[in-house]
Amino acid sequence: GDSFNRIHWPSTARTGRLIVKEFELDPTADVWLVLDMEGAVQADRMWQEQPEQPARLWAERPALVPSTEEYAVSLAASLAKHFLAHSRAVGLIAYGQSRESLPPDRSDRQLSKIMETLAVIRAVGTVPLAQIIAAEGKGLGRNTSVVVITPSDDLKWVDSLRDLRRRGIRGIAVVLDTGSFGRPAATDVVLAGLEQNGIRSYRVHEGDSLAAALATPLGDRA
Repeated sequence: GDSFNRIHWPSTARTGRLIVKEFELDPTADVWLVLDMEGAVQADRMWQEQPEQPARLWAERPALVPSTEEYAVSLAASLAKHFLAHSRAVGLIAYGQSRESLPPDRSDRQLSKIMETLAVIRAVGTVPLAQIIAAEGKGLGRNTSVVVITPSDDLKWVDSLRDLRRRGIRGIAVVLDTGSFGRPAATDVVLAGLEQNGIRSYRVHEGDSLAAALATPLGDRA
């Protein structure tokens, strides 16, 4: 999807595959966190079968409740705190019980606003992520960064992020591996699609340290 003037021909000749030039983003550019709260794509392991016992609640409370909703909200909170600490203006978009949209801001009050929203939001939304990205992306300016947090294995949202990239909007994906949360999904296919489109991605399993999972993009790992 990149134009020919973005192809780095010396690197392409050296590696034998097309290499496009990436440009450093303006450190003052806005960051939008897009939190996927569609109920149909979530998964959890709150209930599990015990040998010769009926299904019961998780025996020992883990650090995070083993649900994609809990992990996604925690990831959004962690990323908001990280970007604000680095003086980036951060906004939040999420469709849960209703549409939530907090415009980007870098003030001290912004973290409290985001945390207050995340504290009450629930994964009961009915709007697919692809539609959210397409609709909300129309109002985003060039050089904006969009960080998507989702357990969805629907490739349509990857296409929506690709379309934003063509407009100069940088997309980053944090993908929750629902297989580790008890619901098999085509997570590998989604991650392959992200890589193919040059979109940086991170994979999070149930039980992962969020800091460790976000430390290195998938394509940069050994």
